[in-house]
Amino acid sequence: MKERRFGWPLRGVLWAGLASLALGGGPGVLFAGTTLVAMAWSGPRLSGAGWAGAHGAALLGTALVLAVGAPTHAFSLLVCWLLAHRAWMGRSSDDTRVAVLLATLLLLLGAVGTESFLLAPVFAVYAALLPVALLRAELQGSTEAPPRGLELGLGGASAVIAALLFLVLPRLDGGYLSRGELGGQRFPEDVTLGEEGLVSDDAAEVIRAVVTGPDGAALPGPFHFRGRALDTFDGTRWSAEAPVERGRRNTTWDHRAEVWLAPIGGDLLFGVPEMIRVEGVPNRAAPGGAFLPTVPGRALDYVAYGRAVPLADIATADNDPWLQLPATLDGRVTTLAWTVVPAEEADPVVVANGLSAWLGATYTYVDAPPPPEGDPVAWFLFDAKAGHCEYFASALTVLLRARGIPARLATGFYSDERAADGAVVARRGNAHAWVEVRTAAGWATLDPTPPSGLPQVDTNGLRARFDALVASWYRDVVEYDMEAQFSAYGAIGKSFVVSGDGRSASPVRTGLVGMMVVMATLTGGLVIGRAAIGRLGAPAAPKRDVGARLCADARAAVRARGWAVPDDLPMLDAAAWLEERAGPDAAAFRRLAELVYAARYTNAPLALSEARACVRALRRIAKPRLTGGEARG
Repeated sequence: MKERRFGWPLRGVLWAGLASLALGGGPGVLFAGTTLVAMAWSGPRLSGAGWAGAHGAALLGTALVLAVGAPTHAFSLLVCWLLAHRAWMGRSSDDTRVAVLLATLLLLLGAVGTESFLLAPVFAVYAALLPVALLRAELQGSTEAPPRGLELGLGGASAVIAALLFLVLPRLDGGYLSRGELGGQRFPEDVTLGEEGLVSDDAAEVIRAVVTGPDGAALPGPFHFRGRALDTFDGTRWSAEAPVERGRRNTTWDHRAEVWLAPIGGDLLFGVPEMIRVEGVPNRAAPGGAFLPTVPGRALDYVAYGRAVPLADIATADNDPWLQLPATLDGRVTTLAWTVVPAEEADPVVVANGLSAWLGATYTYVDAPPPPEGDPVAWFLFDAKAGHCEYFASALTVLLRARGIPARLATGFYSDERAADGAVVARRGNAHAWVEVRTAAGWATLDPTPPSGLPQVDTNGLRARFDALVASWYRDVVEYDMEAQFSAYGAIGKSFVVSGDGRSASPVRTGLVGMMVVMATLTGGLVIGRAAIGRLGAPAAPKRDVGARLCADARAAVRARGWAVPDDLPMLDAAAWLEERAGPDAAAFRRLAELVYAARYTNAPLALSEARACVRALRRIAKPRLTGGEARG
């Protein structure tokens, strides 16, 4: 392991393991592990007493990390120490193999703790260098280095095999070790006006949804993907305190959204309002019309059903939770609510639309308003006269309640972006707040934010492309589970399954057929590859010239007729031996011998047609009738 010629593949595997450990274990574990291993490869040799102290320090450090409640980090540091010790003491190919094994453990430890897309290049480097490192370990101490072409071939084949194994090996339903990133923080159960809002220019994909109606046709956008609604306002803070609404989960639906939700969705499920039920993931209903997954912190695929609720037939009675106003509300806000739309107007639908349109036309949208002074709603309406979506939605909700119209603040995403496949894409920068008005049919959406303030995300920049790459990693790699694998098998199996009654074959049948086709193809490929490698590695059979082959055929022909010509006799001597026993029938044998000798020793071309005629003549001669004495002779 100390010879320079064998060092770089092993070092590549090692650094891949450390890089994976950094992604999953954090910078502290990376720093400690890298320091230990780097010292091992370039540091001084330790004496016996030095080893005792080093072992004690390593075990003490591991125990301290374990004591603070980080068992994975403690185990990672222990593996790093074992690897460093192996590097210090290693001299043989066995030591190199152990170092490869320990580096593999580091890679797996890091992979358990992270879902980062950076694992892709790390695993690619690891898969390509692993067989090269093992090959060099086999040759360690020899004077010959493996051919560069062989190393490149092994590395490429290993990377391809690793990708195939990822695709075809049975999947485990992962995600339980992952950590939700922004869901609870981005859309919490309470929102304080003036603090960090929902506004962002982040282009990372959060939602991909195909929204269709009962007839299966795609519905036009734009769409509000509601996650949570907040009903109680204390003057500065919105919270969800109304009881969980039940009774509408099993009603008819108007739209169906097939949703892919990235891990940044956190502890919320999003759908086109008004959501009445969610299928495909275990979930529970929560205050504010929210649906919460029982396994948060992972990407999810589910179906959300909802109803299109028009802004009509607004009920103004028995709606105490959604008519509440803070006791400290500035009186000017109530006066404004009755001034913008005249008090004579009794139709709540006209009042609601009038207040919303007035806010959008009168006030200016800004991404980052200054901190509010005093009552944030009054400050927005009378002083700043500019703000982001949370100010517009909060102001409209308060104005509506002042007019006796039940309303609440809703948070989620707003998007009209379409992917190439027709799916609606919502990004982090599409986070938004709007208003929901209670009607006899349910909650109707009302958005007072002016069109210039509706969230738009630049998808053409370098950052947007990077975010799209990250989203693709989560969607196509991290969330490649058993269901996705079986669906891929089904797409292959459809080409091999024929339904007799004209109907589509069941997904289970097509999936099983596709799986058998893939497995049979891979098995056949491995068998053919193994045979090809065997043939390439086998020694080449010596080539015989045509004359030698014809001579062998002639000997076999006369042997079959009853004359066992000794194998050690040259052709002319064999012809003389045969003439003593067969007489004139041996003339063809002698003529063949003369033709072959003439071609071999005079460089004249062999008369193939005459030589082949000689062999045919020998095959036609009759078997001799042997007497007892001849047989004994």
